[in-house]
Amino acid sequence: MKTFRLLLYLLLPAFILTSVAVSTTSCSDEEGGEIEDIQFTNVRNGKITLDEGEDFVIKYIITPTDMQDVADITWETTDKSVARVRNGKVSAEGEGVATITAYAGNVSASVEVRVNPVEVTSFTLPNSINAYIDQRVKVDVTGIEPENGSISTIEWRVADEDIATAEVEDGVLYVTALKNGTTTLTGITADFKESCSIVVKEYIPVKSIKVNLGNSTIEAKKTTTVSASITPSNASIKDISWSFSPSSYVEFNEETNTIKGLKAGDVTVTATSVDGVSGEATLKIIPAQMNLSLEKSANDKASTSMNIITPDGSVSKFNKTIEFTLIDLNDEENDLSSATWKSSNTSVATVENGVVTAKGHGYTDISATINNTTVTTRVRSVKSSAFKLAVVRTSTNETTSSVATVQKTFNREYVDEAFINDNKLSRSLFIEEIGQTYTATSSNSDLSIYTNSMEPEILIVNALAPATGSITISAKYGTGATISVSMGIRSFTFIGYNSGTNYGTVQNGGSLTVTRYSNESIYTYANVGSTYDEKSSELIYTDLWYELNWTSDNSSREHPFYRDYLFYTGTYNNLSMSDFGTFTCNLTFRSE
Repeated sequence: MKTFRLLLYLLLPAFILTSVAVSTTSCSDEEGGEIEDIQFTNVRNGKITLDEGEDFVIKYIITPTDMQDVADITWETTDKSVARVRNGKVSAEGEGVATITAYAGNVSASVEVRVNPVEVTSFTLPNSINAYIDQRVKVDVTGIEPENGSISTIEWRVADEDIATAEVEDGVLYVTALKNGTTTLTGITADFKESCSIVVKEYIPVKSIKVNLGNSTIEAKKTTTVSASITPSNASIKDISWSFSPSSYVEFNEETNTIKGLKAGDVTVTATSVDGVSGEATLKIIPAQMNLSLEKSANDKASTSMNIITPDGSVSKFNKTIEFTLIDLNDEENDLSSATWKSSNTSVATVENGVVTAKGHGYTDISATINNTTVTTRVRSVKSSAFKLAVVRTSTNETTSSVATVQKTFNREYVDEAFINDNKLSRSLFIEEIGQTYTATSSNSDLSIYTNSMEPEILIVNALAPATGSITISAKYGTGATISVSMGIRSFTFIGYNSGTNYGTVQNGGSLTVTRYSNESIYTYANVGSTYDEKSSELIYTDLWYELNWTSDNSSREHPFYRDYLFYTGTYNNLSMSDFGTFTCNLTFRSE
């Protein structure tokens, strides 16, 4: 119930007589005036009663009145937890009694402030409270309404106070356990009641602890589990804390109860209960097993996994030396400077502190060993005189000059006897490593040569006309090769693109009429023989979509495999055969 406060007006002497005032001596104001008295005008009987969270402004008058606006007033409170004051404004902080004093020079006035707690209308207790004999337990009272309500306004009762008692201290509810048993705690307000059980047991302390390690020895960077066995098994509180010595040797994960080794050494693992009882075990951490790797220096020309060097500079793409750095993928901080380096064939290359120097021709295995762990890589030393260029296959199986075709594909490889047994090393890899290593020339201008820098091992020869000649390949880093070639055309066959229909073959000096029953593209094939053979034919892309007449007039040197399609307009389309011996063609296309 809030106390009614009568506000007194400063100008009424009768009210002034009832106000609280203390005046002992007078003093001089900063401007030369003397303050004789300070009086609170809205306070009765020297007391104020407030509810927690409430504010009250103290009004006052200064004598003489001409000092009212210039007097320097200082405010103080005896207990800030109960009430605070600032420029005469009193704020009720918490339940209790405090004295507020105003000072003006050597005079002062005081008032007693009593703060009442806010009454709770509803709240929630836990389902039960567990405690041990002679233990004082804090009780969590939740769901308090209103939120600023004080639990001191709740009447707390314990059904059997021989088992436990309850009390509120500094706004917190405590239960003190006295003897074994179960009783009931009840909180009562004007319109609300809530209860819960109190279970009191005898406290059973921990007698001993055994520390259990999943593995008593682990490698650095590895982990092991840890647990504790407590005796007796029915100890009241089994909570333990873990400690490690030296602590810098391990990392502990409380959620998973795992220990990670950080550095080699012996670590004492200690588990301590709330009773102060401890148990310990020794964890031995050994150096981690190395995961070694050899990494090439960035400035080495041997930029691929083949690690190629050259002893005499004859293959200019490679250095005479190549440098390796030994690293441990498991631990970048390991000192690997004491590693032992070795070359399996010192006549090919030697090694010192990771630097490999070419000496001869062939391959050798370079190894680095430390702490009984070895890592090895292969290094190859090449010389220009060791390579031999050879034609190992073509796109067709013909080996005599009597076979005719419009195009041949030749595949060359560098053969080096020093690497034939090098773990089945693909010979073509040398071409990929070394790059474009040859030039090719033709003895006959009608044999056109095509090379592709992206596939240097492939060389394509096209026949511009029936021709016989040779292709000479000059190797940059070794011996070359000469290939005999004879090429020509014997007949043409026309195949439907969608249906696969064979519309017929045009023979040397012959003619052909093609009737199509669907609107599809027709492809033209140049045959090596007089009839169509899929394995020995070359496709000529010829799309025919309309009724066209196609005749040969031998009027130009235009070869069919460079014609992508026949024109869509016009009645006649010419296909010259003048460069293919006596081959003439009268070919008519019509649609039905």
